[in-house]
Amino acid sequence: MGIFCVTGWGKSSFVRCKVIPLLREAGYGVVVFDWKGDDYVPYADRLKARVLKLHEITYLGPESGATYIIKKARNFGFSSGSALLNNLEAVLTEVLEDASQARIASSEELRAYIESKVENRLPGVVDKKYLSLCLARFRAYFRRLDPRIFELLIEAGKKKPKEVIELAKEEGVVIIDLSGWEPEEKLTAFLTLAEHVWYKMNVLKERVGVAFVIDEAPQYCPYQPKGLQEETTRMIESLCALGRSYGLPIVVISQGMRGDIGINAAVRRNINTWFIGKVHPLDREEAQNMLPGVDIDFLQSLEVGHFYFYGNMCPSPVPLLIRFSIEGC
Repeated sequence: MGIFCVTGWGKSSFVRCKVIPLLREAGYGVVVFDWKGDDYVPYADRLKARVLKLHEITYLGPESGATYIIKKARNFGFSSGSALLNNLEAVLTEVLEDASQARIASSEELRAYIESKVENRLPGVVDKKYLSLCLARFRAYFRRLDPRIFELLIEAGKKKPKEVIELAKEEGVVIIDLSGWEPEEKLTAFLTLAEHVWYKMNVLKERVGVAFVIDEAPQYCPYQPKGLQEETTRMIESLCALGRSYGLPIVVISQGMRGDIGINAAVRRNINTWFIGKVHPLDREEAQNMLPGVDIDFLQSLEVGHFYFYGNMCPSPVPLLIRFSIEGC
């Protein structure tokens, strides 16, 4: 399902008031990914939803954790692929493996543990003539790291993906609050849950029974994905393709349909039910192609809470103009 209209014209309100209750009535649990933390989190009580913070569900193991630290520390000032950087990565991975066995419970303790252990082990792997440089750069860059990133490296107390999915089934709605983090961490949190669900469908052949609501969809699957967005785009495409057979509805919400403000074409092709409100001027041509019988100027003048509805769920062979009251949503 895709919901599209310009900012401020009722996309999130429509999802909160109509789409989520519809999914619940159909028997699905719902997991909402709230990119900004202000479209769904403030309405958790009204939705009877459980809110989980990003750091409560995201854990990076030793190898991915070492890569993550290096990226955040800007390679500690070394060029990619250099011997010194490779040595640092190897030591970081070992230290994080030891830390996971030590069951360190706080980010402050983990940070101190990593710094101390890496400094102790670097002399054993780095040539003496480069040791001072390597230690100096490690200390300088490591101490500038945002303390919060170490929360993602602690496994203790984290809800596993399976637990989050089961929680959504039991309690109805789970909102993942992604606010306050960089896009990379937000996309990593999404992939943590998405990979579990994909494995459940593709390998175990099990029904999921939970819907994913992905607001700010261009952040996950933009028209031209780069970096980690390439992985999230492929994942969303895969979830859409498998979800129809294994009880995983996907709801994508965006202000644009295509181009720089829209979503990736591969994801768009998997949408079978559309709600289109007032479109962005850059989407005039796309809207005209998708709604050939609708006057484009009228479409761009639609009031808040008005959408054209068509596709598999629509009972009419032609798009229907629907509206809902935004008050109280």
